[in-house]
Amino acid sequence: MKAKTRIMKNSILNIVMLIGALVPFLAAAQPPDFNDLKILFADRNYEKLVKQAEKYTNKEDLAKNPVPYLWMSRGLYEISLSGTDNANFKNAYKDATSFLGKAISKDKDGTQLADHREFIDTFQISLARRIVDDISIKDYAKAGVSLMNYSKVTRNADAGAKYLDGALKFMKGDKGGANPIWLKANEVIAKKPITSMDDWSDADKLIFKLGIMYTSECYVKAKKLDKAKALISAYYKFYEEDQEYKTRHDEIVK
Repeated sequence: MKAKTRIMKNSILNIVMLIGALVPFLAAAQPPDFNDLKILFADRNYEKLVKQAEKYTNKEDLAKNPVPYLWMSRGLYEISLSGTDNANFKNAYKDATSFLGKAISKDKDGTQLADHREFIDTFQISLARRIVDDISIKDYAKAGVSLMNYSKVTRNADAGAKYLDGALKFMKGDKGGANPIWLKANEVIAKKPITSMDDWSDADKLIFKLGIMYTSECYVKAKKLDKAKALISAYYKFYEEDQEYKTRHDEIVK
């Protein structure tokens, strides 16, 4: 009886020791909840938020985790809005764009950043508005830079961004540079036709709209009216409630 009791005690002890040995590995396998970053954001301590989030990005086991990069972007974006005397953050908006792009590229299936969808949409709109403003004053080169940055922070605007990029080149006078880009846009559409925009952000829809409208206008100026009509008509169903698109469509088609 004593022998059985001793064996049971040894077995229990071995199990406890095994669990104790596994706990550190199990803990290491679980990514942190980043509650400290959430608290810093809630406290509006944005500079400290960026610095703390950066520490996470430098950890080898978190190298592929998009969340710290997202928090860096959120902090930098807020700094760009509020302003700071800290020279380390003089390019806050530009850096926010870069880190958001990294976050999105690391979120392979689009699920890890789901809780931050509102911020991503807000940031995309801020970039899209910069593009619209630059085009309105005919600063096509600056609009092109913002467009290039926009392409880094979205998953759905590839074709629209290419159409718009080609149009910007055309409007700058680089007609030869525009055509190859439009061809690439057509290739993107051919590989993945756009049948729905239900999962697109408002900014993605805006960039695509601008790309189609301005490319159609460029086709008209290049005396390629058939191409212009075909292009702007192809996506009319997505924008038939959009007065700007409808007006451009009617001007070209009718």
